[in-house]
Amino acid sequence: MKSPLELLFGAQFKGPAMVDVRSHATKQFAGRTTLNSGSATVTVSTAAVKSDSLIWVGLEGNANLPIKVGTVNINSNAATATVSDSAITTTHKVFLSPKQNGTAQGSGTANRSVEVVSLATGWFSVGWSDGGALSNRLTPVDYVAYPTDGPPAAIEVKTLSDGSYFTLGRADGRAVGRDAKILWQISHSSHH
Repeated sequence: MKSPLELLFGAQFKGPAMVDVRSHATKQFAGRTTLNSGSATVTVSTAAVKSDSLIWVGLEGNANLPIKVGTVNINSNAATATVSDSAITTTHKVFLSPKQNGTAQGSGTANRSVEVVSLATGWFSVGWSDGGALSNRLTPVDYVAYPTDGPPAAIEVKTLSDGSYFTLGRADGRAVGRDAKILWQISHSSHH
């Protein structure tokens, strides 16, 4: 009989701690699942889940997530500025924040705001809410453009059925706008 790699010597292990990770359809304790585009929840069936289970979740990274962040300048005497990016779609949500650049505003312009003027595939433009321009003032505007379903929300356990299944979904309850790969692992708060 082969001896295990982990051996208890006093209060220390000798060798790496080992865990049996063979995947059994009914007793799987860790995995990867997909929350499909347009869905609010996904169900994971496993007998390993118990009423005292702690379920750890995380989103698998996606380098292609089309969140765009940057700064665009509305030049002096210009009413708008344009951001060109092939990842922008007509369904992106764009949030703007004009920076204070220390240059005094002209009379009567203190309450002006910046807004998205146009949004199209591959670009969007920002400008002053009243459509006018400011003379002698360059205005940098920070922007964040999120995909259709907005900023990514945390994933949480929605329901749990002892010895049967659990469901996962976004914390805000909304459906996802694109497939989300979720990594999950079950641990128990007590072992009986």
